[in-house]
Amino acid sequence: MVSGNDEFRSRIRTVVNQLDTPQRSTSTSVVQLNYADALQLEGIIARSVLAATADQQGEVTIVAEPQTNSIIVTAPSDRMSSIVSSIRRLDQRPSQVLVEAVIFELSVETLSDLSAQFGGVLNNALFGGAEFSIGGRPTLTSMLNTAIAGSVPSPGSGFTGGVQHVNAAGDSGFIGFLQALAGETSARLLATPSILTLNNTEAEIVVAQSVPFVTGQFATVGDSPVPERPFQTIERQDVGLTLRVTPQITGDNTVRMEIEQEASSLTRQASAAGGEITSKRTLIPRVIQSDRLSPSCGLRWM
Repeated sequence: MVSGNDEFRSRIRTVVNQLDTPQRSTSTSVVQLNYADALQLEGIIARSVLAATADQQGEVTIVAEPQTNSIIVTAPSDRMSSIVSSIRRLDQRPSQVLVEAVIFELSVETLSDLSAQFGGVLNNALFGGAEFSIGGRPTLTSMLNTAIAGSVPSPGSGFTGGVQHVNAAGDSGFIGFLQALAGETSARLLATPSILTLNNTEAEIVVAQSVPFVTGQFATVGDSPVPERPFQTIERQDVGLTLRVTPQITGDNTVRMEIEQEASSLTRQASAAGGEITSKRTLIPRVIQSDRLSPSCGLRWM
């Protein structure tokens, strides 16, 4: 209680109000992370925690220490508990996804052939009739010449049936054979890669050759017609198999993945502009969803 004139009481009231303020002590805490990266988590904590205390930005500092993967927090004592709790909530063990893939190239090629070759034989020589070579199989003339030479002719793949009618002297007559062949090519296995990666983290596997490609060339011509100091610029590119995946595990036990798969090879052919031609097949499905317990998709996470 204060007694006195109005001026005196007013001055006392001002002093009391200045002294009657909360005492805010500042403390420092070091939070060592188990799973999260300190450098990445530093920006997230700084934006979220400091945005909630915009009027006290000078009293809160968040510093990452990458050597020990820790975060150093300096804040008022009454705010320290909530900041450390937020860091612990974000420092959770991430899920892992094991992707087992089978990459194959599907190309359906069918071949079906039924052919008959025939001709007449006069004085051990073939004349007239019809003959042809399909799929590397021999012609009637080549088989006859092989037989006359005393060797065993090879009819090639498929079914082959022949007929021969000659006169008593054995130098004239009729000869022919029938051939049937059917074939099919369906698929070619390229690779069976497997990748283990963290949730929301891109993983990549590359099985390729680093092939040089000429991207430019220059030659300085002087008094001589022979170029002086010629040079070429070369760029190396991977030619082979590349697989990139980015999985995401949602809250309802669903795996969502972004996949980028590329298979390239050299064609052993040169282009008109120079350089070898490469063939490339690319598959980019942006989103794939799968049930957690579905074994047919080849997805596992731990």
